[in-house]
Amino acid sequence: MVIKLFGFILVIFVFQVFGNSSPVKICLENEGLTEEEAEKLFNQRTSNDIAPKLKCFATCIVESMNLLDGCNLRYEEVKQNWTMERKFAMIVALDECKDSVQGNERCECGYQVFSCLDDYHKKYINQ
Repeated sequence: MVIKLFGFILVIFVFQVFGNSSPVKICLENEGLTEEEAEKLFNQRTSNDIAPKLKCFATCIVESMNLLDGCNLRYEEVKQNWTMERKFAMIVALDECKDSVQGNERCECGYQVFSCLDDYHKKYINQ
Protein backbone atom coordinates (compact mmCIF):
# COMPACT_ATOMS: atom_id res chain seq x y z
CA MET A 1 0.00 0.00 0.00
CA VAL A 2 1.64 3.19 -1.16
CA ILE A 3 0.19 6.46 0.06
CA LYS A 4 -0.38 9.14 -2.57
CA LEU A 5 0.55 11.89 -0.15
CA PHE A 6 4.11 12.45 -1.32
CA GLY A 7 3.62 16.16 -1.97
CA PHE A 8 3.57 16.62 1.75
CA ILE A 9 6.77 17.24 3.68
CA LEU A 10 6.01 15.01 6.66
CA VAL A 11 5.34 11.97 4.54
CA ILE A 12 8.60 12.56 2.73
CA PHE A 13 10.45 12.67 6.04
CA VAL A 14 8.56 9.67 7.39
CA PHE A 15 9.50 7.58 4.38
CA GLN A 16 13.12 8.77 4.60
CA VAL A 17 13.27 7.80 8.24
CA PHE A 18 11.30 4.56 8.19
CA GLY A 19 11.18 3.34 4.56
CA ASN A 20 8.51 0.81 3.69
CA SER A 21 7.68 0.08 7.33
CA SER A 22 6.29 3.58 7.46
CA PRO A 23 4.20 4.83 10.34
CA VAL A 24 1.85 6.14 7.66
CA LYS A 25 0.56 2.60 7.22
CA ILE A 26 0.32 2.11 10.96
CA CYS A 27 -1.51 5.42 11.37
CA LEU A 28 -3.99 4.49 8.65
CA GLU A 29 -4.70 1.24 10.45
CA ASN A 30 -4.88 2.87 13.89
CA GLU A 31 -7.45 5.39 12.70
CA GLY A 32 -9.35 2.91 10.52
CA LEU A 33 -8.80 4.97 7.38
CA THR A 34 -8.22 4.15 3.74
CA GLU A 35 -5.64 5.92 1.60
CA GLU A 36 -8.45 7.75 -0.17
CA GLU A 37 -9.83 9.06 3.10
CA ALA A 38 -6.38 10.20 4.16
CA GLU A 39 -5.99 12.10 0.88
CA LYS A 40 -8.87 14.30 2.01
CA LEU A 41 -6.35 16.07 4.21
CA PHE A 42 -4.96 17.62 1.06
CA ASN A 43 -8.30 18.44 -0.52
CA GLN A 44 -9.89 20.06 2.52
CA ARG A 45 -7.83 22.89 3.92
CA THR A 46 -9.87 24.42 6.72
CA SER A 47 -9.82 22.83 10.13
CA ASN A 48 -13.62 22.88 10.36
CA ASP A 49 -13.90 20.66 7.27
CA ILE A 50 -11.58 17.96 8.54
CA ALA A 51 -13.15 14.92 10.19
CA PRO A 52 -11.78 14.09 13.66
CA LYS A 53 -10.35 10.76 12.39
CA LEU A 54 -8.35 12.63 9.77
CA LYS A 55 -7.00 15.05 12.37
CA CYS A 56 -5.96 12.10 14.51
CA PHE A 57 -4.30 10.48 11.47
CA ALA A 58 -2.28 13.66 10.93
CA THR A 59 -1.40 13.69 14.63
CA CYS A 60 -0.26 10.07 14.49
CA ILE A 61 2.17 10.92 11.68
CA VAL A 62 3.51 13.96 13.53
CA GLU A 63 3.90 11.94 16.75
CA SER A 64 5.60 9.05 14.92
CA MET A 65 8.33 11.48 13.96
CA ASN A 66 8.69 12.65 17.58
CA LEU A 67 7.72 16.19 16.56
CA LEU A 68 4.92 16.48 19.06
CA ASP A 69 4.20 15.29 22.58
CA GLY A 70 0.55 15.96 23.33
CA CYS A 71 0.27 19.62 22.36
CA ASN A 72 3.94 20.39 22.92
CA LEU A 73 6.11 20.81 19.84
CA ARG A 74 9.42 19.08 20.49
CA TYR A 75 11.39 21.76 18.66
CA GLU A 76 14.56 21.69 20.77
CA GLU A 77 14.68 17.88 20.79
CA VAL A 78 14.44 17.78 17.00
CA LYS A 79 17.28 20.29 16.76
CA GLN A 80 19.43 18.16 19.04
CA ASN A 81 18.50 14.61 18.05
CA TRP A 82 17.79 14.42 14.32
CA THR A 83 20.62 13.34 12.05
CA MET A 84 22.24 16.09 10.01
CA GLU A 85 20.91 15.00 6.61
CA ARG A 86 17.28 15.55 7.66
CA LYS A 87 17.76 18.08 10.41
CA PHE A 88 18.27 21.27 8.42
CA ALA A 89 15.11 21.03 6.30
CA MET A 90 12.95 20.10 9.27
CA ILE A 91 14.37 22.83 11.51
CA VAL A 92 13.65 25.46 8.86
CA ALA A 93 10.08 24.17 8.58
CA LEU A 94 9.68 23.98 12.37
CA ASP A 95 10.97 27.55 12.71
CA GLU A 96 8.05 28.55 10.54
CA CYS A 97 5.56 26.42 12.49
CA LYS A 98 6.77 26.51 16.08
CA ASP A 99 4.05 28.97 17.14
CA SER A 100 1.22 27.22 15.29
CA VAL A 101 0.14 24.90 18.12
CA GLN A 102 -2.75 26.30 20.11
CA GLY A 103 -5.16 24.54 22.39
CA ASN A 104 -4.93 21.37 24.42
CA GLU A 105 -6.71 18.68 22.41
CA ARG A 106 -4.20 16.14 21.03
CA CYS A 107 -5.65 15.62 17.55
CA GLU A 108 -6.33 19.31 17.02
CA CYS A 109 -2.76 20.23 18.02
CA GLY A 110 -1.28 17.53 15.80
CA TYR A 111 -3.39 18.66 12.88
CA GLN A 112 -2.23 22.25 13.37
CA VAL A 113 1.41 21.18 13.10
CA PHE A 114 0.64 18.88 10.16
CA SER A 115 -1.24 21.67 8.37
CA CYS A 116 1.45 24.26 9.03
CA LEU A 117 4.20 21.98 7.71
CA ASP A 118 2.10 21.19 4.64
CA ASP A 119 1.51 24.91 4.03
CA TYR A 120 5.25 25.53 4.45
CA HIS A 121 6.02 22.82 1.91
CA LYS A 122 3.54 24.25 -0.61
CA LYS A 123 4.84 27.80 -0.09
CA TYR A 124 8.59 27.18 -0.20
CA ILE A 125 9.23 23.75 -1.68
CA ASN A 126 6.50 23.34 -4.33
CA GLN A 127 6.57 26.90 -5.67
